[in-house]
Amino acid sequence: MGIQISKIYALIVKNTRSIAQVFSFGLLTYKSLDYRHLYLTEVALNDLLESSLSERRDENDDLMNTYNNVLITLSMDSYNINDIKLPLWYLIYDEAIEDFRMVKFNKAYEEVYGNKPGNYFAKTTQEVSGDIGEEWAENNRETLKSPTVRFFFERYINKEGHMGIGRFAKWIVKKNERTYLYGVQTEL
Repeated sequence: MGIQISKIYALIVKNTRSIAQVFSFGLLTYKSLDYRHLYLTEVALNDLLESSLSERRDENDDLMNTYNNVLITLSMDSYNINDIKLPLWYLIYDEAIEDFRMVKFNKAYEEVYGNKPGNYFAKTTQEVSGDIGEEWAENNRETLKSPTVRFFFERYINKEGHMGIGRFAKWIVKKNERTYLYGVQTEL
């Protein structure tokens, strides 16, 4: 009986290696299938997120188009610019000097900058504000190249003489064979 037990023990030890190899192979196969499942789940989640982002982009594009249409409608002088509570102005493009000249600004502009429209009528931005005006003129030329609303952070000097940086929206409107640049300060 002792010999039988040692034979059984030897047989178990001999087969344990192959059983361990089979078990290890089975576990490895299970893990790889589990990882494949995790990978496919992650790919599906990424696809879902990407489609959601695409919908948001489309929604943002629609909102931007609506925003552009509102600004262009405002630009058509179908309103009183003094009703706008943000500093708003418009300039006309002078082809002779390849620069814009001031035409008009609203009361909110006067409140922030303390300027009178008559003092700046037909002056370029450099004539109005010197070095800062050159920065504005550069951004105006960039806006001239773009069919959409452009946003810029620009320096300004308020009526108290303090310099600040504000966010400005600028856009081009062509009407009656003339090119106008409209601007509004969206952040003070």
